[in-house]
Amino acid sequence: CGVWLPAILRDTDALRRHGAELLELAGEHRLGFWRALATPFLLEAEEAERAVRTYRREFNGGLTVPQMLCRVADSYVTTGRTGEATRVLAEAQELMEQHGDVYWAPELFRLRGRLAAAEGRGTPVEAVTAFERALALARERGAHLLELRAATDLAQLQAAQGQPLEARKVLAPVYGLFSDKADLADVREAREALAGLDG
Repeated sequence: CGVWLPAILRDTDALRRHGAELLELAGEHRLGFWRALATPFLLEAEEAERAVRTYRREFNGGLTVPQMLCRVADSYVTTGRTGEATRVLAEAQELMEQHGDVYWAPELFRLRGRLAAAEGRGTPVEAVTAFERALALARERGAHLLELRAATDLAQLQAAQGQPLEARKVLAPVYGLFSDKADLADVREAREALAGLDG
């Protein structure tokens, strides 16, 4: 599906462009499945969650559902809706376990870390543990982009706690896997996080 890769890469412009093209083609040629598959990637929060439910109900869809749910949870965490994020992440984890769909597990644990940090539960141990689990799973699977996301989030948490050296030790090696010229949202975010550790 033309929106899957831009969604993974967090390339918002390409996601919107390819999504609009896909929806137009799906409408012209009555390709309801492709419309239903693409729509959750183009929306945020509860609208995206409703689109995932529609996709699953109308097409018994399972393809990419854990990824879709992780995107929904990410938008909930970003907007401070931690209860909704918790519920959606639990659903994503349940589906991953039921179907043996493990590719997106590093992202699930990274989001659990973001959620724990956002909720400010006690010490940041829960967030750190989740980020470290995400890093280990991504490394084990060779999923460098997911590893970079987890390393960036962990480094930002460590920096916020006054641990810039530990943050650099986590982020710099993973960032080094990518070219300085890589123009991906995650690489730019990691570059900015590293630059912030210098100041």
